[in-house]
Amino acid sequence: MFFSRIGNVFFHQDQAKVCTALVRPLQVALALAVLSVSAPSCRGRKMSLFVQVCRNSGSMPHMPQGFVHIVSGEDDYLSGQRVQELKTAAFRTLPEAEIIELDAATCTAFDFDQAVSPSLLSDASIVLMSHGENMDEEVGTALVEYCQRFRKESNPVSIVIVRHNGSTKGSGIIKRAQKAGAVLDPIESLKKPDSRKNFVLHCCEKRKRRITPDAAQLIVDVLTDKTGEIAALCEQLCDDFPQDPISRNQVETYLSADPRVTGFNVADRAISGDVAQAVLGLRSSLAQGVDPLAIIGAIAMKIRAMAKASAVDRGTITPAEARMAPWQLRNARKDVRGWTSQGLGKCIQTAAWADEQCKSSGTDPLYAMEILVETLAKKGRISASDR
Repeated sequence: MFFSRIGNVFFHQDQAKVCTALVRPLQVALALAVLSVSAPSCRGRKMSLFVQVCRNSGSMPHMPQGFVHIVSGEDDYLSGQRVQELKTAAFRTLPEAEIIELDAATCTAFDFDQAVSPSLLSDASIVLMSHGENMDEEVGTALVEYCQRFRKESNPVSIVIVRHNGSTKGSGIIKRAQKAGAVLDPIESLKKPDSRKNFVLHCCEKRKRRITPDAAQLIVDVLTDKTGEIAALCEQLCDDFPQDPISRNQVETYLSADPRVTGFNVADRAISGDVAQAVLGLRSSLAQGVDPLAIIGAIAMKIRAMAKASAVDRGTITPAEARMAPWQLRNARKDVRGWTSQGLGKCIQTAAWADEQCKSSGTDPLYAMEILVETLAKKGRISASDR
């Protein structure tokens, strides 16, 4: 392998094309000139052409301003898309960078400092930090110090992308980092029907397609705030129907005004406390041909997850002993708020009774399932007189 050097910058012959595309014309001319001459030894220094030349040129192209970006928003899909966009831009800026993923809830200040520092594998890194709302003070201080350190220096070693759920938790650290030079990317949730409809239109427009207003409205009415599913459906419609505009009849081949209700949908409605919607969803699910045992199984799975989350919160078991994915444990903790041990026990007993009624062809399996849904919606606080 042959290298040429201008000052402290080393150029590899195979990287000449990259150099030509990314640096200023004068630097390109100098680089190509020296590449034709035999180069001295690089003396063991392994430096990235892209990073070094951009540093000498005083700019790092493609990446939006700032080297610490904080994506803050409630919508998982929209926030995830923005993180992916920033990650792609960061790769264009640092093509040889190492990807390092950190969880702000569990990592330490040492982990962060190590992640943003050069390593044997790479001179630069792109650090993706999730759960910024759970960042502790030490990690937050390390993040702020990193922002301050490179606020005056335009060429930091690494790019950091922090994902925050948009809540007030951890907002103090986010504000300090922003004052120190971090760039905040607020992601607005699509809470209004009009904004969701505009999102449908945007999903089609970015694929250079059009959709009729009534077709877009049907998608919004059925999928409501499920932005990820909306985007996936729009992509599928654009692929399957080449004619413009996409019509309501075409959308109806994938959706109906009464969307399919699963056992998990029934469980979610019941846990939210909406008895009427939970019972309506149960009846719709059964009418659509869903197996009653599958519905009870989904409800029982939810109850078990909530019981494990409650045990973890009390310290009875550890998160590892719960054998749940982090997102499952997080959702179960959210669901179990306001519950008592007695209420969970009551729901477990009722689920076993409803399961028995369905398996043994009891006198009225539907009645047993409705009692289970009602018990779940009332957090187990139901007496015999309520039946």
